[in-house]
Amino acid sequence: MMLTLTSTNQRGSNYRSMREQALLGLSIMFAMMVILAISGCGGSEDRKAKYLERGQSYLDKKNYEKARVEFKNVLQIDPKDAVGNFKLGQTEEGLKNFKKAFAYYSKSLELDPQLLKAKLKLAAIYVSLDLAKAKELNEAALLQDPGNVDGKITNALILAKEEKHAAAIAELKQIIAANPHNISAALALSKIFEVIGRSEEQEKVLQKAVQENPDNVSIHGMLATLYYKNKNLTDAIQQTKEIIRINPDEAKHYFVLASLYVSENSLDKAEQVLRDSISKKPDDPKRYIQLAALLVKQQKADQAVKQLESALQEYPGLHELSFSLAQLLAGSDKTDKAEKILTGLIEDQGIAPVGLQARNQLALLYLGKDREDDAVTLLNEVLEENPNDNVALQLQGKIAFKNKEGEQAITLFRRVLQNQPENAEIQGLLAQTLLLVNKDELALDQLQKAVANAPENTNL
Repeated sequence: MMLTLTSTNQRGSNYRSMREQALLGLSIMFAMMVILAISGCGGSEDRKAKYLERGQSYLDKKNYEKARVEFKNVLQIDPKDAVGNFKLGQTEEGLKNFKKAFAYYSKSLELDPQLLKAKLKLAAIYVSLDLAKAKELNEAALLQDPGNVDGKITNALILAKEEKHAAAIAELKQIIAANPHNISAALALSKIFEVIGRSEEQEKVLQKAVQENPDNVSIHGMLATLYYKNKNLTDAIQQTKEIIRINPDEAKHYFVLASLYVSENSLDKAEQVLRDSISKKPDDPKRYIQLAALLVKQQKADQAVKQLESALQEYPGLHELSFSLAQLLAGSDKTDKAEKILTGLIEDQGIAPVGLQARNQLALLYLGKDREDDAVTLLNEVLEENPNDNVALQLQGKIAFKNKEGEQAITLFRRVLQNQPENAEIQGLLAQTLLLVNKDELALDQLQKAVANAPENTNL
């Protein structure tokens, strides 16, 4: 009996030991799972933080493409990250994709209704879209941060929209007095003075802002524009030179300076400015094209041709130069040389985008030489590869219209408008085509749309 009892106790003890070991194992497994879960969350948060940091660094340097990649990485980890959405909105705004920027800003505020910078940004946007919404958001922002300068500037702009100009001006002057380096306030005050026709006061505001912010391109640019409007070319030129001093690599600033010299008929100075622009970035095709256009204006078409040919020898891969050279040659009645350039591009590039563009340009050249069949062949090749090529569709539509093939032309022009709904030229052509097939009411509707999209176009 004793032996049996002892064996039973031993078995019980063994069972308890096994159960304790099992529970210990489960506890260890659970602890490991918790640690892994925590470390996993920490890893995601760490990666988000790194992407945000890198993205902000790119954003500060205005390297918007790289910033977008980093902020999209944030949203891949957490699509509901309000700050990530806001930063992506700033990036899209920098890239001038304003609809996308607005969507991201709106999403950021939806995800975090207390995100102050989203309220401020959207309030500023809504000033020109929906004044009531702008006031609602801006009041909420100022309630959250009563001393916020951006909110006060937006409030002044809202007052100006309500034609309470005296109050708006007083508020902006107060902001500038306390924050003399605030560019936004100076630009806002300048704009209000411009709207109400107080040009002298606008000039004083901008001159003071330039003194306080000597390296700000926006202020110099606005002052240059004011001088130009007031026919003060000398000071406009000086301000543009200051812009180039601040940002010597940007082609558009040289083009503006050259244009100002053209306005005062200093064509040699304009030419030198554009040559200086080329020297800053010799592999930028638009700089050569700007110089060629100026040389043509100076009645130096042959020099323009030589300039483009020389650039192409140095940079044969800059296809924009080839297209510009072909266009220049065609306009100078040297169509055979133009045709040779475009044919060479087609042979070299095949059905790549450059090859398709060359076909379109060669088709236009053929139409000018009454070679309609050859033009149609090229356009068919383009549309076979890219059925939505707007240039090819436009040219085929114009051919159909010329041949009084009304229904075909209508179909082609409507396809263009699907891609470019505000193209006034095509709306005008569609109106004429609809008249051709006796659809007068539809023609009037298209003509009204064309006029609304291009009110300055007297040919509509």
